[in-house]
Amino acid sequence: MVAEAQREAEEYVAAKRARAQQIAAGHVAAVEADVAQQVKRAKDEAAKAQATAEQAIERARDQMQHARELAEAAAEAARRDADEARARAERLTDKADGQTAEAHSKIDQANQRRAAVASESTKLGTHADTDRSDLDDMTKKELLELAAELELDLKSGMPKKEIATAIRRSRS
Repeated sequence: MVAEAQREAEEYVAAKRARAQQIAAGHVAAVEADVAQQVKRAKDEAAKAQATAEQAIERARDQMQHARELAEAAAEAARRDADEARARAERLTDKADGQTAEAHSKIDQANQRRAAVASESTKLGTHADTDRSDLDDMTKKELLELAAELELDLKSGMPKKEIATAIRRSRS
Protein backbone atom coordinates (compact mmCIF):
# COMPACT_ATOMS: atom_id res chain seq x y z
CA MET A 1 0.00 0.00 0.00
CA VAL A 2 2.66 2.34 0.74
CA ALA A 3 4.26 1.39 -2.50
CA GLU A 4 0.99 1.84 -4.25
CA ALA A 5 0.37 5.19 -2.55
CA GLN A 6 3.82 6.20 -3.45
CA ARG A 7 3.29 5.13 -7.03
CA GLU A 8 -0.02 7.00 -7.15
CA ALA A 9 1.64 10.02 -5.64
CA GLU A 10 4.39 9.82 -8.23
CA GLU A 11 1.84 9.47 -11.02
CA TYR A 12 -0.12 12.36 -9.58
CA VAL A 13 3.05 14.51 -9.38
CA ALA A 14 4.06 13.41 -12.88
CA ALA A 15 0.60 14.31 -14.21
CA LYS A 16 0.71 17.64 -12.42
CA ARG A 17 4.24 18.21 -13.69
CA ALA A 18 3.20 17.34 -17.25
CA ARG A 19 0.19 19.61 -16.93
CA ALA A 20 2.38 22.40 -15.50
CA GLN A 21 4.85 21.87 -18.32
CA GLN A 22 2.00 21.97 -20.82
CA ILE A 23 0.66 25.18 -19.30
CA ALA A 24 4.19 26.64 -19.15
CA ALA A 25 4.79 25.61 -22.77
CA GLY A 26 1.50 27.29 -23.73
CA HIS A 27 2.52 30.43 -21.90
CA VAL A 28 5.99 30.35 -23.49
CA ALA A 29 4.42 29.84 -26.91
CA ALA A 30 1.98 32.71 -26.31
CA VAL A 31 4.79 35.01 -25.10
CA GLU A 32 6.97 34.00 -28.04
CA ALA A 33 4.08 34.66 -30.45
CA ASP A 34 3.43 38.04 -28.79
CA VAL A 35 7.14 38.90 -28.94
CA ALA A 36 7.27 37.79 -32.58
CA GLN A 37 4.29 40.03 -33.36
CA GLN A 38 5.89 42.94 -31.52
CA VAL A 39 9.19 42.36 -33.35
CA LYS A 40 7.32 42.19 -36.67
CA ARG A 41 5.41 45.40 -35.87
CA ALA A 42 8.64 47.11 -34.80
CA LYS A 43 10.36 45.97 -38.00
CA ASP A 44 7.40 47.19 -40.09
CA GLU A 45 7.38 50.53 -38.29
CA ALA A 46 11.16 50.80 -38.69
CA ALA A 47 10.85 50.04 -42.41
CA LYS A 48 8.10 52.68 -42.75
CA ALA A 49 10.15 55.18 -40.76
CA GLN A 50 13.17 54.46 -42.94
CA ALA A 51 11.11 54.88 -46.12
CA THR A 52 9.66 58.16 -44.77
CA ALA A 53 13.15 59.35 -43.82
CA GLU A 54 14.50 58.46 -47.25
CA GLN A 55 11.63 60.35 -48.89
CA ALA A 56 12.28 63.34 -46.64
CA ILE A 57 15.98 63.22 -47.51
CA GLU A 58 15.13 63.08 -51.23
CA ARG A 59 12.73 66.05 -50.88
CA ALA A 60 15.40 67.95 -48.98
CA ARG A 61 17.94 67.23 -51.74
CA ASP A 62 15.45 68.41 -54.37
CA GLN A 63 14.74 71.57 -52.36
CA MET A 64 18.46 72.23 -51.90
CA GLN A 65 19.03 71.83 -55.63
CA HIS A 66 16.15 74.19 -56.35
CA ALA A 67 17.53 76.68 -53.81
CA ARG A 68 20.98 76.49 -55.49
CA GLU A 69 19.40 77.12 -58.89
CA LEU A 70 17.48 80.11 -57.54
CA ALA A 71 20.60 81.50 -55.88
CA GLU A 72 22.60 81.11 -59.09
CA ALA A 73 19.84 82.82 -61.09
CA ALA A 74 19.68 85.66 -58.56
CA ALA A 75 23.46 86.07 -58.64
CA GLU A 76 23.44 86.15 -62.44
CA ALA A 77 20.64 88.72 -62.46
CA ALA A 78 22.56 90.83 -59.94
CA ARG A 79 25.70 90.65 -62.11
CA ARG A 80 23.69 91.66 -65.19
CA ASP A 81 22.07 94.56 -63.32
CA ALA A 82 25.45 95.69 -62.00
CA ASP A 83 26.94 95.57 -65.50
CA GLU A 84 23.99 97.55 -66.89
CA ALA A 85 24.29 100.10 -64.07
CA ARG A 86 28.04 100.43 -64.68
CA ALA A 87 27.50 100.91 -68.43
CA ARG A 88 24.77 103.48 -67.78
CA ALA A 89 26.99 105.32 -65.31
CA GLU A 90 29.78 105.39 -67.90
CA ARG A 91 27.37 106.73 -70.54
CA LEU A 92 26.13 109.41 -68.11
CA THR A 93 29.72 110.31 -67.23
CA ASP A 94 30.61 110.62 -70.90
CA LYS A 95 27.51 112.74 -71.51
CA ALA A 96 28.31 114.93 -68.50
CA ASP A 97 31.90 115.33 -69.72
CA GLY A 98 30.59 116.36 -73.13
CA GLN A 99 28.17 118.83 -71.59
CA THR A 100 30.96 120.21 -69.41
CA ALA A 101 33.21 120.69 -72.43
CA GLU A 102 30.32 122.34 -74.28
CA ALA A 103 29.65 124.63 -71.32
CA HIS A 104 33.34 125.61 -71.14
CA SER A 105 33.28 126.33 -74.85
CA LYS A 106 30.19 128.53 -74.44
CA ILE A 107 31.81 130.32 -71.50
CA ASP A 108 34.94 130.96 -73.60
CA GLN A 109 32.78 132.27 -76.46
CA ALA A 110 30.84 134.49 -74.06
CA ASN A 111 34.10 135.85 -72.61
CA GLN A 112 35.38 136.56 -76.13
CA ARG A 113 32.13 138.34 -77.00
CA ARG A 114 32.28 140.32 -73.76
CA ALA A 115 35.84 141.37 -74.52
CA ALA A 116 34.83 142.32 -78.07
CA VAL A 117 31.84 144.29 -76.78
CA ALA A 118 33.98 146.02 -74.17
CA SER A 119 36.56 146.89 -76.79
CA GLU A 120 33.87 148.15 -79.16
CA SER A 121 32.21 150.09 -76.34
CA THR A 122 35.51 151.72 -75.48
CA LYS A 123 35.93 152.69 -79.12
CA LEU A 124 32.39 154.04 -79.19
CA GLY A 125 33.01 155.89 -75.96
CA THR A 126 36.15 157.49 -77.39
CA HIS A 127 34.24 158.62 -80.44
CA ALA A 128 31.54 159.98 -78.20
CA ASP A 129 34.12 162.23 -76.53
CA THR A 130 35.00 163.77 -79.83
CA ASP A 131 31.38 164.48 -80.63
CA ARG A 132 29.36 165.79 -77.71
CA SER A 133 26.09 165.11 -79.47
CA ASP A 134 26.78 161.32 -79.51
CA LEU A 135 26.41 161.07 -75.71
CA ASP A 136 23.46 163.44 -75.84
CA ASP A 137 21.76 161.19 -78.42
CA MET A 138 22.05 158.09 -76.14
CA THR A 139 19.23 157.11 -73.81
CA LYS A 140 19.71 157.29 -70.07
CA LYS A 141 19.80 153.47 -69.95
CA GLU A 142 22.52 153.34 -72.60
CA LEU A 143 24.51 155.99 -70.74
CA LEU A 144 24.26 153.99 -67.48
CA GLU A 145 25.42 150.85 -69.31
CA LEU A 146 28.38 152.72 -70.79
CA ALA A 147 29.19 154.14 -67.36
CA ALA A 148 29.13 150.62 -65.90
CA GLU A 149 31.52 149.41 -68.63
CA LEU A 150 33.81 152.29 -67.80
CA GLU A 151 33.50 151.23 -64.15
CA LEU A 152 31.97 154.52 -63.06
CA ASP A 153 29.86 154.34 -59.93
CA LEU A 154 26.83 156.38 -60.93
CA LYS A 155 23.35 156.29 -59.45
CA SER A 156 20.38 155.56 -61.70
CA GLY A 157 18.56 158.46 -60.08
CA MET A 158 21.01 160.97 -61.59
CA PRO A 159 19.75 163.11 -64.45
CA LYS A 160 20.84 162.14 -67.96
CA LYS A 161 22.96 165.30 -68.43
CA GLU A 162 24.92 164.60 -65.23
CA ILE A 163 25.60 161.04 -66.35
CA ALA A 164 26.87 162.24 -69.76
CA THR A 165 29.04 164.87 -68.03
CA ALA A 166 30.51 162.25 -65.67
CA ILE A 167 31.37 160.01 -68.65
CA ARG A 168 33.07 162.91 -70.48
CA ARG A 169 35.08 163.80 -67.37
CA SER A 170 36.23 160.21 -66.93
CA ARG A 171 37.59 160.32 -70.50
CA SER A 172 39.48 163.57 -70.05
